[in-house]
Amino acid sequence: MVNIFKTALCVLALILILAGVCGCANEQTVEVVSVSSVGPPVPAGPTVEIILENTGEEPVTELTATLKLEKSYDFNFEVTDSSPLLPGESSGRTKTLLGPGSNIGSDETYSLKISGKLQSGKNFSYTKKVRIEFIVS
Repeated sequence: MVNIFKTALCVLALILILAGVCGCANEQTVEVVSVSSVGPPVPAGPTVEIILENTGEEPVTELTATLKLEKSYDFNFEVTDSSPLLPGESSGRTKTLLGPGSNIGSDETYSLKISGKLQSGKNFSYTKKVRIEFIVS
């Protein structure tokens, strides 16, 4: 029984060491506040706004959200080393989705990949399922 406990502790220690070595953040430090279709419909395609919030304990210095429809659309957030997204702060990006494959539906669920870098240099990346809210102006 003692050997099993020692082995489990060794495996846990190895996992923690490897997590630190890879430089990856394990927690989801950025949460989705909203994903909305904004403005009146235009022939070119829908305009989508994504708002994200830093819910972690460390500033975010790089941040991209990729919305996957029939094709992928990157939303590059304006955060840098000199102007990070601080804990508790939100940031939004708006983009008109052009071309074929840009159709969105109110009852559909889409993948939103959130990736970036923390001030400590740790990278993070994970995918969430989102619905696009339609806001009529």
